Amino acid sequence: KTAAQMAHVVYAPAHPNPEFRGSGGGQGRNYCIWVAGEQGEQAEGIALSSLDGIIDSTLEPGASVGWHQHTDTEETYYLLAGALSVEMEDETGRTWKFELAPGDSHRIAPGMRHTAQAGNDGARFIAIMMKCPPTRSKTAHAA
Repeated sequence: KTAAQMAHVVYAPAHPNPEFRGSGGGQGRNYCIWVAGEQGEQAEGIALSSLDGIIDSTLEPGASVGWHQHTDTEETYYLLAGALSVEMEDETGRTWKFELAPGDSHRIAPGMRHTAQAGNDGARFIAIMMKCPPTRSKTAHAA
């Protein structure tokens, strides 16, 4: 499909979560291009695929994606530009924090609560979301 056929969405605040106040709830703007998707209005009906979505995501400087969780999808972030700090928490409360530089990727396993914050120059990354069986491991995986 052409770029004009892709949904262009600005989330402000970026991926809000009303359970949290301040940066934990998401802040700033997130400019997203839905390259492919099976979520909501972006659903394309991609048959026989576990793909849930591919997003070209740009967080403005200091913007953050609020804490959230996907129970049946895993996400992989691939950082194209800027800096991105990713924090995750498992069901026991154990946390991990990763600092991504351009060219780095990071997997977020199903069931992991997570948040991400752009650095001083913002962050542009590709987010790839895949549907997973509910029995998958919930352990953290580094880049």
